[in-house]
Amino acid sequence: MPGRGKVLSARETANTATIEVKSDGQCFLVMSVTPHKYWRITIDGQQTPAIVTNIGYQGIIVTPGRHTVVMQYRNELVRAGLLVSVVAILLLSILAIVSRGRVTTSLPESVEEPVDAAARP
Repeated sequence: MPGRGKVLSARETANTATIEVKSDGQCFLVMSVTPHKYWRITIDGQQTPAIVTNIGYQGIIVTPGRHTVVMQYRNELVRAGLLVSVVAILLLSILAIVSRGRVTTSLPESVEEPVDAAARP
């Protein structure tokens, strides 16, 4: 039987949200966050599946009682890409510093003027 629910508090950061809820019966909590495979949602520390709601939102089923819902977005590919970028920047910086000392721009000691064979007498 559906019950009434209430959001007691909500705290958000760039990639997390913590929501305190209280439910008198089984409720459906809708979060205005676009569904994506990298969102992880827990209720009182237990993983719960997100349900796509009205195409653009996601929601979860909340049982009776007081609960803490935590949403966390974590894409490990971003971390791997960041690591690769940092290593590449360091290597290129080292290469630039090392090669700076080796490069010299000097002109040859003697330069002969070109002779035009057709202009000779």
